[in-house]
Amino acid sequence: MELKKLMFILFCCIGNIINAQDIHFSQYNASPLNLNPALTGFFDEDYRFTLNHRQQWRSVTVPYQTISASIDRKIINDKSKKDIYGFGLQINRDKAGDSEFGIIQALLSFAYTRSLNKANTHYLSFGFNTGPAQRTINYSKLTFDNQWDGSMYNPDLSTGETFNINDYFFFDVAIGANWFGKLSDDLNVNLGTSYSHLNEPLQSLFNNPDIRLDKKLTGHLSFEYHASDKIVILPTALYLNQGPLQEITFGLFGRYVKEDSKYNYLAFNIGNFYRNKDAYVIVLGIDYKKISFGISYDLNLSTLKPASNLKGGYELSLQYKISTKKYSYKRQINCLIF
Repeated sequence: MELKKLMFILFCCIGNIINAQDIHFSQYNASPLNLNPALTGFFDEDYRFTLNHRQQWRSVTVPYQTISASIDRKIINDKSKKDIYGFGLQINRDKAGDSEFGIIQALLSFAYTRSLNKANTHYLSFGFNTGPAQRTINYSKLTFDNQWDGSMYNPDLSTGETFNINDYFFFDVAIGANWFGKLSDDLNVNLGTSYSHLNEPLQSLFNNPDIRLDKKLTGHLSFEYHASDKIVILPTALYLNQGPLQEITFGLFGRYVKEDSKYNYLAFNIGNFYRNKDAYVIVLGIDYKKISFGISYDLNLSTLKPASNLKGGYELSLQYKISTKKYSYKRQINCLIF
């Protein structure tokens, strides 16, 4: 294969990864700092630890893997009782395909939340995050026609190619806003938007100034309806737009609250999402005291379905919250997505 043809194929693949494989979770509500920086610090308790892991496309190729870990802190203004300050740190690691093309990034986030009424039932938040990132690629995992010895592939033969850049650094910036409202004793709503990659950082392994990371617009909407003391219904929707691509996801959760006493909380969650023209997602979860755990699986419905045989990938999520004050397991902020 000629070098020009090889590079064309390689960068077509890389271009698709850049546009379509931004840090991405089916359980988007379980990764709040990736969803919207304005959600930093807006939760019950004082500290929140979050861990997400995703693996997909094992049935088609070398699996894509994504890991995200974060911690955020809530501080309430003791004088006004209406101002909430959120501080957070998250680390994301994504690796894709034979070449292990991936990214590792560390983001600092800050959010300010203001109660809009005396009853503290409506909140408006603004936030941002920023930090360094590194893109990497492992050329040694790729194969070339020069390594064909006439009868078989020989990794000891020279590729005949020269690659000057194996990695590069860049900084990323995102902003977001979020509104939470308790509309009645039985109904809460959460509406937010964020704008990522505001600086459109360079994304070229050949220092090409025309290859940049497209801005990404995110919109998310969730409801929490208490049908009874035991049954909670949670519809949710997500919209993403990045460059020429867009994604629409919507779904429905059901939560059964088995125990909701002063010192104990136990609930079971079951839900499903549909990602337009891409996947059907099944989700199971459990909330116990300060811990929330979720597991999901994507059934692939895209044009890749004949190769994937419906197999997409699995995802795990874990949250743990800590209070520095005397704690009641009753939820203090009835925020549905936490």
